[in-house]
Amino acid sequence: MRTRTTIVAVAMAALGALSSWLVLGQSGTAQAQEPARAEDKAAIEKRTQALLTALEKGDAKEVVAFWTPEGEYLGSEGQTIRGRENLEKAYKAFLEKNPRKGITAQDQSVRFLSKDTAIEEGHFRVKGKTPAERSTLRYSALYIRDNGQWYLGLLREWSDGPSLKELDWLIGAWTTKSEGAEGRITFDWAEGETYILAKFSIKRDDRTVTGTQVIARDPSTGAIRSWTFGSEGGLEEATWVREEKRWVIQSKGALPDGDKITATHYMTPVDEDEFTWQSVDRIIDGDKAEDIGPTKLVREKSSR
Repeated sequence: MRTRTTIVAVAMAALGALSSWLVLGQSGTAQAQEPARAEDKAAIEKRTQALLTALEKGDAKEVVAFWTPEGEYLGSEGQTIRGRENLEKAYKAFLEKNPRKGITAQDQSVRFLSKDTAIEEGHFRVKGKTPAERSTLRYSALYIRDNGQWYLGLLREWSDGPSLKELDWLIGAWTTKSEGAEGRITFDWAEGETYILAKFSIKRDDRTVTGTQVIARDPSTGAIRSWTFGSEGGLEEATWVREEKRWVIQSKGALPDGDKITATHYMTPVDEDEFTWQSVDRIIDGDKAEDIGPTKLVREKSSR
């Protein structure tokens, strides 16, 4: 059974790689067939960037000028707003309560429906006051060219669940010292940024424990999950959920001696270069265990 599982896994991985190669090949062919549209594509991407600049300024009138007079907006909660007058009222109220600072467009792709219509798709990312407050929305924009300028006929935004990109602030090396112990953990992107690979070491007196953690988005559920393996044989799996100002990590696993353990971890960013880690509600083999932390971790300056 174990051999069969391994063979199936390898076959699935190979098929996945082949599918990705075919998709990339098709994309390259499409681009090769439309070399004359590179200028239009650049103009649309520039137009989106100008829209984001207007959003950061908080000027609702300037923002809605990017729409056609009859343009529409479809929000992540299902709301529909039609026409520049209604759009301006909605954006003015929204931007007064939710300033948009550090907003960027990522993973942009453009396809053309006709000479003067195109669809741009990608992700909008809002930086937030702390790394835990970053948000990511998918978007689809219908652009219509009128008198040589591209305007939004329809903009749709929606959330497709947590994004691993919301943890990109972790990339780098971090250190901590507390109560006679010192630790170091590094986070790095791996495999085309489809998962984050962490390596850690904790030293107390003459004893050093090392380990590896993999953080990834589970494609079957859309949740962010992690799997941690310690050098002494312990292991843990966990689900990550972002709250307003922190990440809550619900974990379960086994200690090296076989005892089962469950816990809730809190990862709370202070800024780009500091966060605290706390472990509470720890149950070991049915008995309540002492909480750990909060412990402060600081980014190594050379790892930015």
